[in-house]
Amino acid sequence: MSSAVCVIFDCNIYIDVVEALGFDASLANLRNFRTASRPLQAEIDAFQCVLAGKFGPYDLKLGSSLHIKDTVQHELSRLPEWSESSAKSFLDQFHDNLVDIMLTGFIGEEHVPPLDHEDGVVFGTCHEIRNTPGIVQTILVTRDKQFADSFKDVPSHTTVLHPIGFMKLCDAAQRMLRRA
Repeated sequence: MSSAVCVIFDCNIYIDVVEALGFDASLANLRNFRTASRPLQAEIDAFQCVLAGKFGPYDLKLGSSLHIKDTVQHELSRLPEWSESSAKSFLDQFHDNLVDIMLTGFIGEEHVPPLDHEDGVVFGTCHEIRNTPGIVQTILVTRDKQFADSFKDVPSHTTVLHPIGFMKLCDAAQRMLRRA
């Protein structure tokens, strides 16, 4: 079994990317998508980095959970252009085609201040995935500044980064690999 770094995207990242790509989003659209918005482009770039599958010397995998998928589906279905069935159908294709490690059972909430319930369950997903054999590191990518800032200098099972910070880390891992 090879060693891998696992990235978990917070629900807000999925929602932003799905809204930008639209109903007919596919992995091909995701690989080629460009936008003028730097924050959104960083989110797209983060997905593209995961699709590339390498993080320095490690494989790069995408982790998620049924909780994350259900939350994204619920939030999409609240948007005027999405129905519950269109959101479900879309995520059954898009999300499930991207994810390498999917947790489907109950995931406990991690009560780490200042996390609310949703963030606590996403962080619990990271903890569970970190305990998967072969996973050497978990990275949670979120645009929730308070969430990322809360873990900036705190030792944890998971590194929590904004998409721009994640892309800087990916670039550094690639440079390290080229120098080796």
